[in-house]
Amino acid sequence: MNNYKKSLLILLGISFLFGIFDFHYQNTISPLFSKLLDFFGVGENPLLLIPLFIYMLLPWYLLSLYALKVSKKKIPFKFKGLVRNTVLAYLISVISYYLHYVFLLFFVGLPNFENIRFVFSKDNLDYAFNTLFIPGIIEWGIGAIVLGFIVSVFNYYAIPYIAKQTRGIV
Repeated sequence: MNNYKKSLLILLGISFLFGIFDFHYQNTISPLFSKLLDFFGVGENPLLLIPLFIYMLLPWYLLSLYALKVSKKKIPFKFKGLVRNTVLAYLISVISYYLHYVFLLFFVGLPNFENIRFVFSKDNLDYAFNTLFIPGIIEWGIGAIVLGFIVSVFNYYAIPYIAKQTRGIV
């Protein structure tokens, strides 16, 4: 197995684990930020939401930087390969996120379901996949494709430009 394929498999594994991490990350910071935003009175100033979005998207951007690193191992390094790797990493993360969601629902319980632990029945499986998993995958999968493309454009064009411009300053 060559170095690029090995790195790509590591990226996919990291993406899968990232989806699980993101589930807990989002559930941990949401209550903290809502208390903080209530304290600062966000209802009066929606611009105070900007740090929240930056904080929530930062792990996703870090994942895209790892996809950039993996993509640069492929010779020649092409934009299409970067987009493919970033979108693939994002899609794997979304699938992992919702698989973890369904897993928690069945085995642990979820706070928004009042810690209900579903049993394995056809009705409950249909509910979990048709109400939670499939709609979530479709909705956030489309978002992963769009965000992956936008972030790839930024990483491919803007980062080298910014690095080139700042070399003279530093």
